[in-house]
Amino acid sequence: MVNALRQSMSLLIVLIGMALFAQAEAAGLMVVDEAVVVKKGTNIEIRVQFNELIQSMGYSRGSVGSRFYIDLRRNRLTNPIELPEQVVNVSSDSDALVKMITYSEDGDGFGRLDISLSRVYEMSLEMSPDLRELVITLVQPSNQMSATPAQEELAKELMSKARRELIDTRDFKAALSLYQRVLGLPPNTKSQDALEYLGLVHERMGEREEAIRVYDHYLNNYPEGDGADRVSQRRISLITATEVQKQRRRESTPVAESSNLQVYGSVSQYYYRNNYTVNDETQLTASLLATNADILARYRTDHSESLTRFSGGYAHNLLEQDKDRSTYVSAAYADYHDEDIGLEGRVGRQNSSRDGVLGRFDGIRVAYDITKKSQVAFVAGYPVNTSYEGLDTDRKFTGISMNFGPYWDAWEFSLYGLNQTANDLTDRQAVGGEVRYFDPSLSVVSLLDYDVFFDEINIGLLLVTWNLTDSTTMNATADVRKLPILTTQNSLQGQITLDFQAILSTSDLQNFYSDKEIYQLAKDRSAESHSLSLGISHAFNSRYRMSSDVNVFNISSTTESGGVLAQPASGNQYFVNTQIIGTGIISEADITHVGARWSQSQSASSQGVYAGSRFLLNKQWRLSTRLAVDQVQWTFIEKKQLRYSPKVRVEYHKSRFQSDLEFGSQFSNSELADDSEQSWSLFTVLGVRLEF
Repeated sequence: MVNALRQSMSLLIVLIGMALFAQAEAAGLMVVDEAVVVKKGTNIEIRVQFNELIQSMGYSRGSVGSRFYIDLRRNRLTNPIELPEQVVNVSSDSDALVKMITYSEDGDGFGRLDISLSRVYEMSLEMSPDLRELVITLVQPSNQMSATPAQEELAKELMSKARRELIDTRDFKAALSLYQRVLGLPPNTKSQDALEYLGLVHERMGEREEAIRVYDHYLNNYPEGDGADRVSQRRISLITATEVQKQRRRESTPVAESSNLQVYGSVSQYYYRNNYTVNDETQLTASLLATNADILARYRTDHSESLTRFSGGYAHNLLEQDKDRSTYVSAAYADYHDEDIGLEGRVGRQNSSRDGVLGRFDGIRVAYDITKKSQVAFVAGYPVNTSYEGLDTDRKFTGISMNFGPYWDAWEFSLYGLNQTANDLTDRQAVGGEVRYFDPSLSVVSLLDYDVFFDEINIGLLLVTWNLTDSTTMNATADVRKLPILTTQNSLQGQITLDFQAILSTSDLQNFYSDKEIYQLAKDRSAESHSLSLGISHAFNSRYRMSSDVNVFNISSTTESGGVLAQPASGNQYFVNTQIIGTGIISEADITHVGARWSQSQSASSQGVYAGSRFLLNKQWRLSTRLAVDQVQWTFIEKKQLRYSPKVRVEYHKSRFQSDLEFGSQFSNSELADDSEQSWSLFTVLGVRLEF
């Protein structure tokens, strides 16, 4: 029994090393693709785009008012992978409003967006009907006076100076600056007048469109009263004059199209190290240096947008027994979207979870809007298993899809067909689609992927999000799928040559089996998983919120064939996780969570508690701490294990520079019938990141 345990621990050491090496690969599988900040009238929208299906579970506001924490549940269409914290690249035309957006997972089934703004806003959330984009709308906070007496006195003095500059000296630029200073103070008794006069100054300077924008802002915040009547009249006069001027320009000379070019992104370098100790015997299991660059160039005109992106780098394994350097490319594509003609396209290495494509590929996707409510899309390319691969033309696919809606302001539909080959074999022939229903209180997404060649359902998925009240949200998921996704490529699992070398391609496998036998091997290696989960999030007030998640999961058995042993069914596995999230508990700007979890399977049961906090030490330094304690009891062997998992992360931010240092460990004490064992692992992450 002890030898078996030691063998299992040796396997764990290998898995830990593989997991740390996968950190670089995980950088290419980030949940968030990018975030785009745009002005929408007097409001501002942050559009966070995802590479996977996402459900929102509510949000908490930081006590400082300019920080938000949004809890998410992601529903993977591909195999899961543990992800490091992601700092999201942001494209913004809103004066550096967003200081930082990060996505992180705490290992307890929950993901979290941490959004830090430069100013205080009210916020509302809305997921897109296809659950692939989160729209965060920011609104100026309600006009409650919060200025101190000293600030009120300063506002009065600034208004007096601004009036002299506006009327007496007619120095409009000086007046503009003074009114902006008043508006930069906390809401005060002069804020309303300052906003009206700010629009008037823009009007006197001949900046009509900017004056209209300011007047719109005024009417949105102060819709009643004499001031609203005056501003409304000025706004109407300006719009009329502006339209007349535009018409004259159209009649005389062509209007020059405005354009904007943004080049932004980040470069980073991180070092990962892991030591594993069993009974005072230590082994270095991972030592990895990962360097990554994510560079984007976005060109906008009045009617179109072009984007080119490269994200990749290299991972240098520093272990003596395996020194090598692996280059990886996570994304490398050019993207074009023309709103006038309804055409969009992307070519290169990209990620997708639509059109029957289930992950990264090298290829092209082109979509055309036939009408306002119908779109046809064509996709073709070569699947990519990992970002370390180059272009592999042995497997290829083509597909077509149709997208319809929205109808009745609530329903959308998608249908697709996709054919994928592996050399001269059929790899996957899928038909399927999505049905989506969306309104402010309820959203439903259903997805079916059926393989007509293998005559099997690959994925059947139902996602429901129900906003019971403004403070309570429920999520439910029903998921049936092949694990792994059924393709002829699955037939390679466990296959070796006579000299015990792994068979890596289906063309090599054809030297040993007929095509019919290969297809059967693929089916035999593909188990079926069933998952049912229910989650609820409730905000007790602006500072405290609870999230809870219940999941039942099982995997079917596989069939013995081709020299590969059958895998038994897992039986039902149960998981329960509940956490309380609070803000402003330890310091003025922190988020703290405390939780408990329980699981039960055929082979083991476990229960544990965990707690963590992330808070600002000052404007540049941020500290995150976490501690989890779990007890595991195995069913078929007399073994108990108590695990302690502490983690500390220190971050330094200065302008566009970031540096991270993270220490984590796991201490385990295992008790057997006739022996005991102590083990612990220590991992270290050190990195720097520079935005531009």
